[in-house]
Amino acid sequence: MDLQPVDCVDHIGAEEFQQRYYLPSTPVVIKDLSKKWPAYTQWNWPYFKEIVGGKKVALYNNVKSDAYTPINTADDYKTFGEYIDMISKGPAGWRIFLFNIFDHAPELTKDFTWPEELMKGFVKKFPMLFVGGATSIAHMHFDIDMSHILHTQFIGRKKVLLFPHQEQYKLYRKPFEVLSLADFSNYDQNGKNPDYTQFPALKLARGYEVILEHGDTLVMPAG
Repeated sequence: MDLQPVDCVDHIGAEEFQQRYYLPSTPVVIKDLSKKWPAYTQWNWPYFKEIVGGKKVALYNNVKSDAYTPINTADDYKTFGEYIDMISKGPAGWRIFLFNIFDHAPELTKDFTWPEELMKGFVKKFPMLFVGGATSIAHMHFDIDMSHILHTQFIGRKKVLLFPHQEQYKLYRKPFEVLSLADFSNYDQNGKNPDYTQFPALKLARGYEVILEHGDTLVMPAG
């Protein structure tokens, strides 16, 4: 695979953003976008636990679905507080997928603002919280709604591997599906690579790699 770093900027004007990133569908990390939000300092585990700790949430493990496994089917259920306690103790390969915390605590929407000068659209009406413990994995996919996403990282760090949509055939996209047949789990740990014997076209795939720190906002283009 040919992986390039994602551009990082502290801040960016609307015209430069449109020309360099939005129109060409190129990802970028904006470092300072969230630093004036209340969420930047207020969002932590005790804060969330106090507000929605009793709400039951669906949990997903790291097992990659195959042709016989329904996708987006929960593997377990816990209260949000129980889940936070679990992942706070150390590595826990469980994640929460598409938790609409704002339905339960609408006041949280006041903790951040949407950068209207950069992007408009319906997606700002559907903020979601994604939570994962250390070692949790979201397997290679694209979003079925094909929306542009602003993905801001809070609490800890996250490694992100991105490929332009036109690379989908080199990634062995499942027919009529959004997932890749190839397994990218721990692709860079201890010198590991994806299975190039089973998926040789992966060697030709060109993409991006970035590690998000607290407060970083990744602009993730559609697809």
